[in-house]
Amino acid sequence: MATVRSGDAQVRVNMRTGKFYSRPPDIQFEAKAYQQTFSLEDSIYTIEQAIARGEMRRTGFTKVGLARLHEMLTQEEERGLNAFG
Repeated sequence: MATVRSGDAQVRVNMRTGKFYSRPPDIQFEAKAYQQTFSLEDSIYTIEQAIARGEMRRTGFTKVGLARLHEMLTQEEERGLNAFG
């Protein structure tokens, strides 16, 4: 075995077979709180405005997608009303 080092990384090499062995560096995650600032209504409005301005084409996929977003918004509103009713 031979060890090859570069900076803070190191790789071991089996000199007989030529096979490399390395241990990836430890991954450190940073916790970031994500606050939802873009609502479903905002998404629908943005898409509809992009279509109206000609920045986005109105295809079958966009029609189906917008219909699904409207359906999700209706369900969200019903859940909100049921929570208070």
